[in-house]
Amino acid sequence: MGNSRGVIYSSFLVVTCIFIAFSFVLISSVSGAPDLPPIIKFGELKSYIEPNLAVVESFYESESNSPQMKSKHKKKKPVSRIIIVGDIHGCYDALKSLLKKANYDRKYDQLVSLGDFISKGKQNFEVLDFLIENDAACVLGNHEVNILEKYASYYSYSSPKYCNSSENDTCVSEENSKMVTTEKPKFDSELSIAKRLKPNHIDYLTNCSILLDLGPIAHGFQKTHADVSQPLFDSNGDTQESMKVSEGSASINYSKTIEGLAVHAGLQWHLDYIDQSVNTMVNLRALFKPNYTEPCFDSKRNIDETITKPWSEIWNIKQQEKSNWSEGRMVFYGHEASRGLVEREYSTGLDTGCVAGKKLTAAVVTGKFSKKHKKTIYNSKIVQVSC
Repeated sequence: MGNSRGVIYSSFLVVTCIFIAFSFVLISSVSGAPDLPPIIKFGELKSYIEPNLAVVESFYESESNSPQMKSKHKKKKPVSRIIIVGDIHGCYDALKSLLKKANYDRKYDQLVSLGDFISKGKQNFEVLDFLIENDAACVLGNHEVNILEKYASYYSYSSPKYCNSSENDTCVSEENSKMVTTEKPKFDSELSIAKRLKPNHIDYLTNCSILLDLGPIAHGFQKTHADVSQPLFDSNGDTQESMKVSEGSASINYSKTIEGLAVHAGLQWHLDYIDQSVNTMVNLRALFKPNYTEPCFDSKRNIDETITKPWSEIWNIKQQEKSNWSEGRMVFYGHEASRGLVEREYSTGLDTGCVAGKKLTAAVVTGKFSKKHKKTIYNSKIVQVSC
């Protein structure tokens, strides 16, 4: 397990990141521009996060030697849980209700947003400010990418550029591949958001990753949605018997873990992480038959399973084919509100259509050191609220 983790961490040193380099001088003819310095160059996005749920070190301590991280993140208290939230879409009240139900404690919980946390809803800046204030980790969704593009265009800045975190990498614009989406974002509403963004908003958005490494995740989910007010562990830090088995499902061995990833839309199973395009990771819905290597971004064609299959279904099959289960990767994603909550062995879809009046969903990953087993025991479960 140690060797495999070493490989994945090495790979993530060159995982796709994003930064925006703005033009040297603000265009004077543009009114209402934020009060920004004449030169703004944002550093590379954090390529991955490695939480230590054993409550031994702080959330960001593993990268404390990284120059770009020292100035970007203050040292936090030890993390006991990761709360991974699906597409929020500006639904601030629902987010607050969800976190209340999950007993969110900003001192010890790490909040992670799966992208599309703004746009479509009515409380976009309340959500954005809350995520900033709570030092929430995030991945960019297709709507954030669109808003950043419009921000750059409106203020005559250079377009967002995407690059790997390797020092020798050349950053290139996605203009060659263009962001492919059939979702047709409401231009006026997203431009309105872009025009209101303040420097701290831009700083936060351009420090969201495209892909996050979540570290160890419990290998398997309970099929029922447990009451999070019930203690997960006894006084010795051992899993409560009542939480080990869910209705209609087999017992889960929480001592087994798997590496978790967070992305907005999806991943192509046959490509290494550094070869995944930004366009794919923020827009992917399905894969075309027969080889399932061609991405499909169209929501209508995505539903027609005579020509496509959901990328997560193929991902799950390919992960199961690996000779060693620990080599697999669990992916948490959003983007697919039409499918709702989708729980598979190696992927969990958390977009449940909150902005359309359905539900807001989170996966809560808990870790605590067990005196009995002399190791960290991990637990994962789903929490939902109506919107």
